[in-house]
Amino acid sequence: MSTLPQKIAREKICKLEKYMCSLPQVEITLKHYFIKGLYAREMIVPKDVLMSGLEHRTKTIGIMSKGEMIVWNEDGTRPHIKAPFTHIGEPGTKRIGYAVEEVIWTTFHVTELTDLYEIEKEQFVITDEVPRMFDFATGVIRNKELQTSKEEPKCLE
Repeated sequence: MSTLPQKIAREKICKLEKYMCSLPQVEITLKHYFIKGLYAREMIVPKDVLMSGLEHRTKTIGIMSKGEMIVWNEDGTRPHIKAPFTHIGEPGTKRIGYAVEEVIWTTFHVTELTDLYEIEKEQFVITDEVPRMFDFATGVIRNKELQTSKEEPKCLE
């Protein structure tokens, strides 16, 4: 069960995410890798980009192989991380990241799927509270009309 400070931090993260979606969006370079049972998504985040992470449904492994980033976590911590950096991403968390330098970040997902939109539905919580979302195929933000999930919102007003 989350604590009150975590709930407050999540609310702030979600409000910032909504505001960020109203700003001009930056195209992120993506590469996709598949082997039996595993999907890896590598993204190149330009310097000075502020980005939010989607809520994952399952545990993931994330590796920052290049760069430097400041992360705002739901527990209120704001670690300044530098490559090389590896972590286990817990399901259900949201965070904001600021790329101090260009970052290369790869996230590994356990899945048998190879269709990016099916992977998106399986691996991420997509709600009406997320006004825009990342298009894995093209590397750009797309409108929420393309979303299909009707799950309860995880971000609060």
